This record gives sequence, structure tokens and C-alpha cells, in this order.
Amino acid sequence: MEDTKHPLAPAASLPLVSVPSHKLTIKFVVLFHKRYVVSNEESIYEGRFKVPAFLSCRSVFRFFLALGKCYIYVSASLIFPPPPPLR
Repeated sequence: MEDTKHPLAPAASLPLVSVPSHKLTIKFVVLFHKRYVVSNEESIYEGRFKVPAFLSCRSVFRFFLALGKCYIYVSASLIFPPPPPLR
């Protein structure tokens, strides 16, 4: 069983790795022990994303928002929130 009590690492310490696709519409971003889990409701991409080292955590959230409309969740869990109700 994976230990979920690891402290969340400062985003600025993450290595630089490319985002899977610049066309991806990001719906969820979860920070989990130095890793981001991204879901576009069809696929889940898990990995480390390209973030300039000088950015603060708050700036990183704006960085992800700039990629497309999305919701940002910071959590010590990989459980996604329930989807919004259908209208």
C-alpha cells in the first residue's frame, strides 16, 4: 500500500518535463507527492509537467489555467472529485 502521508513538494522543485499535448483540455489537476495527475474526462495523464523553476505554487496554478479551462485541486489523494451533475 502506498504511503499517502508524504508532504507535498514545492512546485518549483519539480523537474522540467513536457505536457502531453498542448491541445489537451484539462479538467482536473491533482498534486500528489511531486506528481501531477491530469484528467480530460476521457484519459488520465500522470506525470511531471513543464513548469519554470522560478514560479511559485500559486503561479503554477495560473500556468495550468493558461493551458485551458480547468479546475485545480491540491490533495494528498489520487481520488478525483465527483463529476458535476448533468443538466
